[in-house]
Amino acid sequence: MFKFANSIAPICLSGEGGRLMRGDRRIEEAIEAGEKNKRAWELVRNWCANVQMKKFGGTGMVEQMTGLPIGNHFLECPHAPAGGMAAFDKGMAALGAAGGVLRAPSELSIGVVESALNELNLLAPLKKPQLIKACVATAMADDKLTLAEGELLRAICAALDSPLPPILETTEVVA
Repeated sequence: MFKFANSIAPICLSGEGGRLMRGDRRIEEAIEAGEKNKRAWELVRNWCANVQMKKFGGTGMVEQMTGLPIGNHFLECPHAPAGGMAAFDKGMAALGAAGGVLRAPSELSIGVVESALNELNLLAPLKKPQLIKACVATAMADDKLTLAEGELLRAICAALDSPLPPILETTEVVA
């Protein structure tokens, strides 16, 4: 048995030529990715002292054992407003989907949005709550829900034939 220098993650060598077994290779790849993420994080911290790395989702065994940032993470700055890619990424993570493409506002029109909503309305009824939770995660990326965001959520839910009950009793700003 070969152990990494940090003696945390054992790698078993198999049969002829000491080839790595399939599962062990995946562990090694996860550790390599974590080491790259750690180096990237150091560069980001050199660029902005206020940025924070936040965990999104669970923590895998290799990540727990090594302390390396391997799983789903995102960067957040308390001085930058949430929105754009940060909000989009939270919505995609709530769907359990990695990546995705955020369209530029110039690419959107009423027809494009209407077509997308019509296609989403064809989702199986039990899939719609997951989509709605992703929309809420996106709208709540900054831990706030504005009146406009709430009304947009209501409109999306109505288009999905999944009405959202009133969630704001007043339009009065509460400090």
